[in-house]
Amino acid sequence: MSRKVKLLILMLSIPIIYIIYALNSSKSINYLSLGDDIALGINSFGISNYSYSDYFRDHLEEKNTLHEYLNNYSEKNKNITELYNDLLTNKKIIVDKKVYNLKKTLRESGIMTLSIGQNDIKNEVNSLEKAVITQTDYTNIVNKIYKKYEILLEEINKYFKGDLYILSTYYTNKEEKEISTLLNAKIKNYCKNHNINFLNIEFIGENNYLDNRNSSLPNDNAYHIIGKKLIKMWDENQIK
Repeated sequence: MSRKVKLLILMLSIPIIYIIYALNSSKSINYLSLGDDIALGINSFGISNYSYSDYFRDHLEEKNTLHEYLNNYSEKNKNITELYNDLLTNKKIIVDKKVYNLKKTLRESGIMTLSIGQNDIKNEVNSLEKAVITQTDYTNIVNKIYKKYEILLEEINKYFKGDLYILSTYYTNKEEKEISTLLNAKIKNYCKNHNINFLNIEFIGENNYLDNRNSSLPNDNAYHIIGKKLIKMWDENQIK
């Protein structure tokens, strides 16, 4: 093979090599989904179907951006304190024979979504055991939950330095609405002051997404809408 032919082959190979490298290097973001029933996509009939995080994962894959997706730290009925304790103990899990610990996973993740606090609201309301809940009760519950939320976020921020998306809480009755609205206002303000993305999902309680009177969880359609809202927010951030 002549020198000219070798040179020609080399010149033609360089663009191909670069394209392959570019495609692989762009697919470098780890996405971590943390939270409770909502993060798992458990619907109003107790079936774990497609969560908002699954729709978001699919979008990242379509954009050739996703390297790894992990949703296994999310648990049914999980509350803020339990997630905080997972962090303190650096909880380990095994997925497909691969060992993960939470602190390292946070450090290695470029995107994270967090949906937590729904069970805290429910538990606090149930613990009052009062026929009439006063405004003072509402304020005390909100302050108590928000303090836990703030401590959790401070702990998360020790390890996670990526793009964080926090989902609001929502309400299923009058008592929860009062608490959820006040709590979300505080969380939204925290996000604003710490450059965190805040996604409001209170629409769940305002529309026909709670189609099982025996459940406080939304239907599959709600998860699809949350997923679309999250995708839209992420896409807009990429443009910015």
